[in-house]
Amino acid sequence: MQMIDGYKTYIVAGVLALLVAAEHFLGWDIPGMAAEHDWLQWLLGAAGLATVRHGVAKIEQRMN
Repeated sequence: MQMIDGYKTYIVAGVLALLVAAEHFLGWDIPGMAAEHDWLQWLLGAAGLATVRHGVAKIEQRMN
């Protein structure tokens, strides 16, 4: 687990973006995922999650 410490949130955001892209752009039906009409909101949510995580890491780095 030490290898991915600090990157887990980025991995989740990337997987979310890939799932939305696969469902909307490729037309795959992914069980449990319903990003048909609000796909852009899902993509922006994934980007926002990664951005917030990056900001928190920078603040944490400045505090130390």
